[in-house]
Amino acid sequence: LELEVAQIMGDPAGTLLALAGVLRSLSLRQESAEEDVSPRYLMGLDSYELAPLILEMFGEKLDRLSISNYCYRQYLNRASADELRERLPHLGKKLWFEADCTYIEEDSLTTVNDHVIQVSSGERNWNGKISVKHSSYL
Repeated sequence: LELEVAQIMGDPAGTLLALAGVLRSLSLRQESAEEDVSPRYLMGLDSYELAPLILEMFGEKLDRLSISNYCYRQYLNRASADELRERLPHLGKKLWFEADCTYIEEDSLTTVNDHVIQVSSGERNWNGKISVKHSSYL
């Protein structure tokens, strides 16, 4: 499922968890919100620590997640990005994760537990990406 929205009304985290419980693959694309929100905004979650939510989503049926957020580039803070790089390969499932991330200082490519972890800074740290993908997806 590809979900392209500005805001999930009500309980955005609960809605994303519910989707993760019934879908194997989810692509999230953030649209510009009409209201004034912080640069750390994602689909109704403002200044939210995303790593615990994403880890919980992968604890459900979901095994493939892509997040694209060009509107609010700081939605995934450095601590969350680092936690995801460290913990996703050890969840005990073959997963595929990719997200925009602006906190990348240098490119890296490593393999942990059959998961390829790639970090790319992009041009002037604007369009960086973090990905954790099981080798079976490559």
